[in-house]
Amino acid sequence: MNEKIYADDISYWKTSKNSADHWMAKTKKMIIEHGGIVISDLCGTINGRTAFMINFELENDHYRITFPCLPTRHGEELPAKIQAATLIYHEVKSRIMASLVLGNRSAFFQYLMLPSGRTASEEVDPQRTLEALRIIQLPSKSEMAKNVIELE
Repeated sequence: MNEKIYADDISYWKTSKNSADHWMAKTKKMIIEHGGIVISDLCGTINGRTAFMINFELENDHYRITFPCLPTRHGEELPAKIQAATLIYHEVKSRIMASLVLGNRSAFFQYLMLPSGRTASEEVDPQRTLEALRIIQLPSKSEMAKNVIELE
């Protein structure tokens, strides 16, 4: 991930009139219909950086999928949120289809929660994961101090 990726440049940019909540509800319904249990889902914003996450269980295995809202070229936050939720929906849909042939664990393997509290993909490619999720990381103590000073 050497160059910046913009939401405007990838799939599902302004292709839906439905809300992000609509796409997350469809995702949860699909997981439940596949025999899973949705443990939690959220859209969170920290320091102006937003991401969607869903935690669920299939056949006693726990999974976590997180997609950040990518920056846009023109500051359009709402379409970026819809895009991130849409990406999660289509990712889960494709993994469920694959699981019908490969089984859940193989199809969802990169999202499998390990005893360390990290997903399989976070374990095998921590640098890429950190770069991708940098958008939603908590700010460092020095960043928080700087923000407090700027507010005063």
